[in-house]
Amino acid sequence: MKFTIARLVVTFRARNLVRLEIECKGSGTEEDPLIIEPSESLPDSFHIIRSHLFVIVKNCKRDFISLNSCTNITITKCNFKNCVIKNCNDINIKDTSISNNLKIYDCMDIKIEDSIIKNLKCKRSNSTNIRNCTIGKIRGVRSEGIAFGAFKP
Repeated sequence: MKFTIARLVVTFRARNLVRLEIECKGSGTEEDPLIIEPSESLPDSFHIIRSHLFVIVKNCKRDFISLNSCTNITITKCNFKNCVIKNCNDINIKDTSISNNLKIYDCMDIKIEDSIIKNLKCKRSNSTNIRNCTIGKIRGVRSEGIAFGAFKP
């Protein structure tokens, strides 16, 4: 199935997000999620915007990923330098390394498990659950309901 992501294109006069269709396995349902894996068509920095499909980003080693206004996204076994999650619900990060910054803004129900994060910044987010993670620095936490340890059922 084709799935639309965006990549940032910087020119002399402007910065624009350009849509890019990539081929993925799966149909985007809970039973058959879309799977984004490394490929030549996957840019080094990419954005997933306004997706409500079930998506798994898996085995990717990239500079940057951004999730904006999304639900039902899982990031697993990836390495990113930076990750921004904004206006999202039901996001899971598992077995992932973020070597610079993970920024979470205005989100609900974020689960981070068995991951390594150099810097975590979390603002205006509720129900953020973190378990078995190594975090170098936590900055700017202005959120309700951040829990370290067991996930809520």
